[in-house]
Amino acid sequence: MKISPHRPGAVGTAAATLGLCAAIEALGFAYAPPGARTLLCSAVAGTAAAGLVLFIAQRRARRSGPRPSFDVMAAGACGDARHQDHFPMDALRPLLLGADPPSLNSCYTAWTLALHGHDAPSVIGLLGLRADAAWLLAERAAKCRSRTAATRPHRAPRAYRIR
Repeated sequence: MKISPHRPGAVGTAAATLGLCAAIEALGFAYAPPGARTLLCSAVAGTAAAGLVLFIAQRRARRSGPRPSFDVMAAGACGDARHQDHFPMDALRPLLLGADPPSLNSCYTAWTLALHGHDAPSVIGLLGLRADAAWLLAERAAKCRSRTAATRPHRAPRAYRIR
C-alpha cells in the first residue's frame, strides 16, 4: 500500500547510499583482518565522501537552480482528441486570418491549458499569445469545463489513490 505522492528521487537515493556506506564501514572495521582494515575503511570513507558531495550538490541545485521552463511541445503533446472536440475554430478564424496571427499550434496549446484551468493572463505569460486570442480561448474553455463538469464522475487524484 503506497500513499505517498512522491518518489525518493536523487536526494533520497544519496541519503540511502550514505547510510549504506556507513553500515559497510562499521561491518568492515569489525570483521576485517587488521591489515585490511585501513584499506577497506579508506575505500568506504572515500565512497561516502563522494556521496556526500553529490548529496550537497543536488540539494544546492534544487534550491538555487533555475525553475524549469514551460515546454510548449510537451504541453501540446498532452492534448488528445477529446480536448480538441470543442475547439472554437470558427471564433478563432478571423484572428488567424488577420494581421500578425497567432500560430495554430500555440492556440491548441493554449486551449489545452485553458481546459486544465489556466486563465487568460497565465496563458499569455506562458505562451506569449495575443491577448484577444487568449481571452477568447479561456472564456470558451471555461464554458466547456462548466458543461462537462456535471457529467464527469469524481475520482480521487492519482497521487493519493491507494494502490
